[in-house]
Amino acid sequence: MEIQAKFFPECPIQTRDNVKVADVVWISQERYNQVKHEIAYSLAPEICIEVISASNTKKEMLEKMRLYFEAGAKEMWTCDEAGKISFYNQEGNIPQSLLITEFPKNIGVE
Repeated sequence: MEIQAKFFPECPIQTRDNVKVADVVWISQERYNQVKHEIAYSLAPEICIEVISASNTKKEMLEKMRLYFEAGAKEMWTCDEAGKISFYNQEGNIPQSLLITEFPKNIGVE
């Protein structure tokens, strides 16, 4: 059974540390139907993606990861400036997405 889902940018997520905005998210239609009328989603999308820039600290990214997982995210991905994707679930770093297994590990232009 194929999951109906969508990617979209700049998603506000209500966390216990106020609202955090994921750069990009992947959300199933089922979960989207639960939160689509909310300004800041009370239930995080299944995948929250952060694009890492020079101004981001490791501490900041670890905190966002913790908050997204507490809010219901299944995975968090980070994308560095070279386009390398790192995948995480609640146990830590994973070699690839468990939800979208065919997603590439690098989206950089060669």
